[in-house]
Amino acid sequence: MIDNAGSDTGQRIDEIFLAVYDRHPTAAERNTIANAIAQLTVDWRKKLESAKPQEPIAQRADWMAIATLCQTLFNSAEFLYID
Repeated sequence: MIDNAGSDTGQRIDEIFLAVYDRHPTAAERNTIANAIAQLTVDWRKKLESAKPQEPIAQRADWMAIATLCQTLFNSAEFLYID
């Protein structure tokens, strides 16, 4: 997903929602998720600065933010239960 969408947050959100929920996000979901990705990236960047990973911190923080978001969506009721 990260490679396909590049740094386009909107494209990333679309691809994640299609993969997890088999649908596009609503405008409200898109806004919430975009804000969450931004905040998660900041949080991961702070954490990684003390860990000093071998790969670039900005790239790793971005990847970790997306991974955290995906894990959260996989634990959502919409993913876990069939209507």
